[in-house]
Amino acid sequence: MSVVTEDPDAAERMLACGEFGAAADAAASVLLVDPTNPRMLCVMALAERGQGRPVDAMRNCSDALKADPRYAWAYSVRSLLYLEANCVIEAERDAARACQLDPHWAEPRLLRGRALARMRRYSEAKMAVHQALAIDPGIGGARELLGLIHAAQSDDEAEQKLVMNASASFVSRVTTPFGYTQKQRRGAAVTSLLIGVLAIVIQVAIVRRYGVVHTTNAALWLAVLVAVAFASKINRRPPS
Repeated sequence: MSVVTEDPDAAERMLACGEFGAAADAAASVLLVDPTNPRMLCVMALAERGQGRPVDAMRNCSDALKADPRYAWAYSVRSLLYLEANCVIEAERDAARACQLDPHWAEPRLLRGRALARMRRYSEAKMAVHQALAIDPGIGGARELLGLIHAAQSDDEAEQKLVMNASASFVSRVTTPFGYTQKQRRGAAVTSLLIGVLAIVIQVAIVRRYGVVHTTNAALWLAVLVAVAFASKINRRPPS
């Protein structure tokens, strides 16, 4: 049988020991006297979280912030609840607000680092974790989180390089039709140019001598046929 007490410190001690039911009872006894006590509302929220009641916990956090909109602990607890619900944008926002309200508190910075890492904003996440370590070098989970962020960032960089290499390969295939070498493509271009020049020379010579436009058109068609035949020959070559 749990002993109900109106001692706020006792409620926090029970919470720290993982005695969530006793902590909730102790917080409730204080809240009977002071229903808007933000500290006990946060204790109640964490006790309910520990008992698997996140909805009730979130409600108590909201009540704590209604009672004191500048209460950093309520923002930090709500950030944790949001993070566990995979609402990472809201989690980062509340953690940032807790950091702003209490610049000398390490825990919300660590929470913000977790949220930012989940959002794949790795550089900002590392900065937040380092800020937490600067305030409290012994804060639990910080160095492990840094290791996870470094690993995730390396994976992202590897994935990005793979995508870039795939893109380069795709562009290479598009700009190198049929897989022919640069030498083969350059040879085809030069030959086509020479055929075009030859067609123009023939056209000018015939027009000057005979003044016959239809003969000129015939010469151009002949040049086109030669170019098509050459292109067909190139396309029949096996890729190098």
